[in-house]
Amino acid sequence: MGHSEYTKMCEKAEEIQAIKPWFISKPITWCPSQDRLQDMLPKDYGLCEWVSEFADFAGWLYAPLSVNCSQEQLWLAFVMKQKYGKTWTGEEWEEASVATE
Repeated sequence: MGHSEYTKMCEKAEEIQAIKPWFISKPITWCPSQDRLQDMLPKDYGLCEWVSEFADFAGWLYAPLSVNCSQEQLWLAFVMKQKYGKTWTGEEWEEASVATE
């Protein structure tokens, strides 16, 4: 996985494309940088708290993928999960299922 996979993830993330900067024309897929992704997280936590949650997320949920993923891919997956409740299937973003006990 690399740049083309990240571009595909961004293109399919309608929520991210809806907030792209005004100076990017419509037909271009916006692929936010890691710092832009971090800025998208709710401000109720500080960056240190988000980084801690991200480490847990990347280590436990995406461990098999994290070896081959860029930091941007992992941060995009984290933002989509935290803000929009979606996970990446490898082809598209889907509503995250809620585990029941």
